[in-house]
Amino acid sequence: MVVSGSAKTVTDKLVAIHDELGGFGTLLITQKDWDNAALHKKSMRLLAEQVMPVLRQHAGTAMAAE
Repeated sequence: MVVSGSAKTVTDKLVAIHDELGGFGTLLITQKDWDNAALHKKSMRLLAEQVMPVLRQHAGTAMAAE
């Protein structure tokens, strides 16, 4: 499965996938931005700073509700 888009779009899609599957153990990232190191770094920064904190919060909240 490929999830792409803005940080908000990716976050929303991952939250929806998490809810549908009941959670998941590992998130693997691959990229094709190798020709432009700045794009690769930006993608990694957005994932680390904007997507993962929200996903972790959501996953923790969902697990606490069970």
